[in-house]
Amino acid sequence: MRTGFFTALVLWGFLLQPLQGWSQGDEPATETAEITWEAPDIVALPDDWWSKFISENTEAFRVRSDLLTAKISDQVSTLDAESLVAVQTSVNTLRANLDAALTLQSTPVTLNNEALPTLESYTLQQFLDLRALWRDGESQLEILKMEEQQLTMQSRLLAQRRDLARNQYTAANPSSPARMLAGLQWINTRLEMYTLEKQLQANIEQQAQLTSYLSDAEQKIEYATKHLLTDDLSLADLDSAILSLHDDVTEAAGELAAVQQKLLDELNTEKPDQYKVLDLKQQLTGVSVEELLARLNVELKYAERDWFLLRSGVAKSPLDLHRSSATLKTLLGEAAQQSALWTVASQNTLITPAPDNDRKARKIYDRAQTLAHKTLREITDIDATIDNLSLVQAQVEDESLALEQGLDGVWLRIKLFGQDLWTQSSAILNISLFHIGEKPVTAGGITNAILIFLFFWGLSWLIRHFLDRLEKRQHFQQGSFYASGRVLHYIMLTIAAMAALGSVGLDFSRFALIAGALSVGIGFGLQSVVLNFVSGLTLLFEGSIRVGDYVELDSGLLGSVREIRSRATLINTNDNIDVIVPNSELVSNRMINWTLRESTARMRIPFSVAFGSDKEQVKKAALDAAAEGEFCIHHTPGLKPAVRLLDFGDSALNFELRVWVNRQGVRRPIFVRSSILWALDDKLRENGIKVPYPQRDVHVRNGSGLLQSPQAAPELPDDA
Repeated sequence: MRTGFFTALVLWGFLLQPLQGWSQGDEPATETAEITWEAPDIVALPDDWWSKFISENTEAFRVRSDLLTAKISDQVSTLDAESLVAVQTSVNTLRANLDAALTLQSTPVTLNNEALPTLESYTLQQFLDLRALWRDGESQLEILKMEEQQLTMQSRLLAQRRDLARNQYTAANPSSPARMLAGLQWINTRLEMYTLEKQLQANIEQQAQLTSYLSDAEQKIEYATKHLLTDDLSLADLDSAILSLHDDVTEAAGELAAVQQKLLDELNTEKPDQYKVLDLKQQLTGVSVEELLARLNVELKYAERDWFLLRSGVAKSPLDLHRSSATLKTLLGEAAQQSALWTVASQNTLITPAPDNDRKARKIYDRAQTLAHKTLREITDIDATIDNLSLVQAQVEDESLALEQGLDGVWLRIKLFGQDLWTQSSAILNISLFHIGEKPVTAGGITNAILIFLFFWGLSWLIRHFLDRLEKRQHFQQGSFYASGRVLHYIMLTIAAMAALGSVGLDFSRFALIAGALSVGIGFGLQSVVLNFVSGLTLLFEGSIRVGDYVELDSGLLGSVREIRSRATLINTNDNIDVIVPNSELVSNRMINWTLRESTARMRIPFSVAFGSDKEQVKKAALDAAAEGEFCIHHTPGLKPAVRLLDFGDSALNFELRVWVNRQGVRRPIFVRSSILWALDDKLRENGIKVPYPQRDVHVRNGSGLLQSPQAAPELPDDA
């Protein structure tokens, strides 16, 4: 029973084999067994011809390729001579594309990287060699990623060409040679796409293998850092190597000076040779690279020596080391920047156009090109040396931390962390953002400018705050230091702006041009701003208005001056409303300053009483009312309240109560007037003094034109 079931299952799978794969579009089908295949007619290609043609079985694909080539050759042979010439190129391209596809399909994807050593312990040189293998793998991975992007873009373009070829094939007349040519183009573009797909698949597989290789290398590097030996090192060999490397630095420095002199001599000639200058500049770049590489090798050997001394116990403290960690990291950062600049210079040499027919110039040009390629290789060595030096220095730091215990170890860790943070921050701050003339503007320069401006602004704030504290003391007049503080504030901000702009590279020798441009802008669009600014300075220097003064404008605005700013003055009304008044309005219009020179002021309060009232009683009532009024001055000689009879009115005696009020009363005129009038009304009532009201006689004319005698107005009660 079970045997029959498996037999039926196998027969069912065999029947389904011809149906496996994709039957739509151009997507390949995965075949598990060989099936019978017949080459399609080139003038009647079905839509699924590719899914039936392609096979992952290399031998089957080779057989189908031969059959397709033979079938197309037979069909092409029937064309006339002229059409055959046009089609033959496409046939040759077809053969090449088939060979390329077969080669890619039959070639396994493997890496050619050197095997990673697996050891129980590593010497320092073995450790650096292991790191070099990791760097090579990283470089290969970056190249593969760039190739993947290029292949992806090419695949998209080929997909468009394939669709275009299919449309041209469909539109062509089946009986014309154009149909056959369009079919060949369709087949060729699809084969090219398949080739690219295989290359992309191989690329992805290589990236996966490289990623695994790098992961293994990183694990081995981490293991090696904890299992390093000093067996291959000796202090005498290290010192000897350092002396030899110092000689290399001296030799490279001499060559650098000689090339610089040659370049200067050539540039100072009447007509410098373009290609000779190019060659000398490239020589200068190459020698500079060699000189830097020699210096880095010296530092690397010193770092190895420091590590050896610490590991062997000869050095008892990090103070015994050749160079501090912060100084070395600064050197490495500068070396990386120089390396980038020299890379650009060498690449510019490579893209310089060659001379036309001058053999001598051509020879110099070729020499510069060769030297540029050599320099780029040496720059790669610089990057590797920087990486090795960073690794060895990290080992030196670990050994230093191992020597320090307790609080000394904690302090050393904090110091190293601060040095790393400062190095990274310096690298970021030194990035050039833009240029002012020939001077680059960096993020650090902008940061310095901001800090300079904030420093001066904070210093100005402290000075003004100190002056405000002094001003609040009683023996200083209110607002006496405000003008000085504001002027000092403007001066310090001007100095801060100039210092900040100077720190980012602004040349003040060209300030006249900038001032001229600003004057034009001021003349056309900033008149009111400048007018208000100058008016504000006038108010501050003249002293006609100060902070704390109580002023009254022509518009009827009353209030205390809170601030005198560069553009406008802030006035606070008795309703606690801040009103911003342009400075030019205070200078050009009439304004009453109630507290400019004196802190007191006299207020006039007119009132009237009925004819026949006792004037002495009226005077006494008014003075008693003034005595009850708030903020009034009573006992100061010359400032006592007074009552004056002004004139005889139409229906009353007109008096005026004159009172002097202090500074608080000056700021509250309505309140003072209201309180005195309130008390005056009470005093007049207490003394039986009537306040008159206007009387009018009304005459009514009757129909006969006779006048009626007027009727006396009814008397009103005293409290009416």
